[in-house]
Amino acid sequence: MMVSNQLPSRSRFPRTPAVIHFAFALLLLPLPLLGGVTLSPVAIAGSDLEEYSPSTPFTNMINQSGIATPFVSGETDFDTHFATPGEPFGNANYQNNWQSQADFDLPLTGYVDFDLGAAYRVDQIAIWSLSLRDIRIELLDELGGVPRAVGAFTLTNQLNFPFSYRVEVHALTPSAPARYVRLNIDSVHTYSPTDTFGYAIIGEVAFSVEPAASEPPPLRIDRNADGDVTVTFGGILESASAANDDFTPVSGAPQGTYTIPANGPSTQRYFRARLD
Repeated sequence: MMVSNQLPSRSRFPRTPAVIHFAFALLLLPLPLLGGVTLSPVAIAGSDLEEYSPSTPFTNMINQSGIATPFVSGETDFDTHFATPGEPFGNANYQNNWQSQADFDLPLTGYVDFDLGAAYRVDQIAIWSLSLRDIRIELLDELGGVPRAVGAFTLTNQLNFPFSYRVEVHALTPSAPARYVRLNIDSVHTYSPTDTFGYAIIGEVAFSVEPAASEPPPLRIDRNADGDVTVTFGGILESASAANDDFTPVSGAPQGTYTIPANGPSTQRYFRARLD
């Protein structure tokens, strides 16, 4: 049996793998996880919306230009930083925010994908929003993959605050490791109830991560004397037909062991065990 390791990219955080990917001929180690800190995305990975002007770019959502109290990404304790009173406020100057082009066919809808740089277990979002109203948050392991819904929220209209405005913090459930976070915008507030146009305006977006397990769940594959294959695992067992395909839970939700009969399918299968 050939086994190969795929090492994750470098990061300032300690490696605490919590997922094992395993196939009959392949072993993949997981990307790193961390816990308890404020994390800023490293890039905007994509959007179907546009920038209002060069002075209101997408990057204003992740460069801390739109907030009064900065944080150190990957180090600042999330719960402490966003505790009230004394919570960090957003800067209402539009040049410190991302602003979309005007939409004259309301409701304004679209999405923004944030790249966290590696897979992290995300459990909260902090969003400094002036105009967003109805939003949905999804996690993705990879762009183009199957999104996992983790929250839907209605945000406060803060368009009429001339100088500063409050951040909103929302819990994301179920938390899970993911590299990409998708912000779906389903509607926006307008300056006046009679306005027939609107903008998406965001000052900053940051995320909290929950503590990750220090040890990965166990996973072992053995071929028995009768030709059956037994998968012994901890956590949840998932499988895919290829290493880069989407993994889905094994049918029947087995606990602890899973047996593949000798006369079962002859195609190669990939397995991974993950924590809840």
